[in-house]
Amino acid sequence: MRIAMILPSLEQSGPGIVARDLCREFISLGHECCIFYFTDKFGLEIPCPAKKIYTSEDVNPQEWDIIHTHGFRADKYAYKIKKKIRASSCKLISTLHQPISIIELNKSFNIAKSIIGSLLWHKYLKCHDKIAVLNSHTLIHLSKKIRHKSSVIFNGRSFLINDINNEKDYCLIKNLKSKYRIIGTNSGINKRKGLEQIIKALPLLPDYAFIAVGDGEERNKLIELAGKLKVSERCLFLGFRPNSTDYLQFYDIFIMCTRSEGFPLAFVEAASLGLPTVLSDIPILKSIVDSDYVSFYHIDDIPSLVNSVLSATKSSKGILLKSFYDKELTSSAMAERYLRFYQKN
Repeated sequence: MRIAMILPSLEQSGPGIVARDLCREFISLGHECCIFYFTDKFGLEIPCPAKKIYTSEDVNPQEWDIIHTHGFRADKYAYKIKKKIRASSCKLISTLHQPISIIELNKSFNIAKSIIGSLLWHKYLKCHDKIAVLNSHTLIHLSKKIRHKSSVIFNGRSFLINDINNEKDYCLIKNLKSKYRIIGTNSGINKRKGLEQIIKALPLLPDYAFIAVGDGEERNKLIELAGKLKVSERCLFLGFRPNSTDYLQFYDIFIMCTRSEGFPLAFVEAASLGLPTVLSDIPILKSIVDSDYVSFYHIDDIPSLVNSVLSATKSSKGILLKSFYDKELTSSAMAERYLRFYQKN
C-alpha cells in the first residue's frame, strides 16, 4: 500500500512519534510511506520522505491508497480536500490522539476556544472513512456525535534504552538516587498533567525524590511550590530531553498525575521496562489498563496518592505490566492493528 501521513509538524510530539513508528513498521513490511506536514518544527527522526504542505494541491489523493491524518489541523486539511478524496479510491483515516469533548478540551483551553474547537473538529471528522481512537472512553463519546466505523487501537512503542549522554544529568540523578527512591515522570509540564500533586505528596514520602523530564509553562510554579513545602532538595526538573526514554532506567516508580489523556506514550515506555506504575484514576486511563497491572489513586487526593506510591513500591505488578506490554503495546502490534483497520470494509 501507499500510505500518506499528515502531521502538524515534524517535532517530537506524541502524534508525530506514533506516525513515525507506524511508517517504520509499514516500510519494513514493504509498504510505501510519506509524511506531509505544515509547520517548520523539527526534531523527529523519520524513515521516509517528508513534504511540507503549502496549498490544497500538495496532497494528491490519486497517488495514495491511504491518507492518514493526525490532529486538528490535519483533519481540517482533509475536510478541505474531501471532494478530491471522494473522487479517488483513497481511504481517509484519522487517529484521534485526544478526547475532543468540550469538557476535555477545556482542561487545556479556555471555554470559548473549547466550544468552537470541539464543534469544528467533529465537523471535520465526519468526512473520514474511519477513525481510530486510543481508548474506549473516547470511543463512547465519539459514537454519540459521529456514526462512523471507529475502533480502539492502542498506541505502541518499541525502542532501546541507552546510557544518557548528559554528564550533568547523570551526576544529579545518581546523587539523588543514592539517598532516595526515585518517583519519575516524562511529561510536558502544564496544568493538565497535574504534577503539583506529587510535589504536595513528597512531605508525606520522606524516603522518595521526584524527577521530571519535560518542560512547560507550569515548571516555575512547581519549583516555587517545592520550595514552599521544603522539598526542593528532593525535586529535579531536568527540562526537555529528546532522549527522555533513556531516563526511565533510573526510576523506581513511574507516575502520571494527569487530568486528561489520549493514550500516553510515556506510560507505554514505562510498561516496556516493567516499572511499578502509579496512575491517576481518570476514566480514560482506567479504560486502557486495569488495577492488575498498575496502582491507581484518586485524582487530587494526596493521601490516596501517597498510599498508591507505597503500595506500588511493594507490589509485583510491574512484572505483569511488562507482560501486558509485550502482548499489546509494541509498535509492531500497533502497526498490525492499523493495517487490518485500513483494509477492513
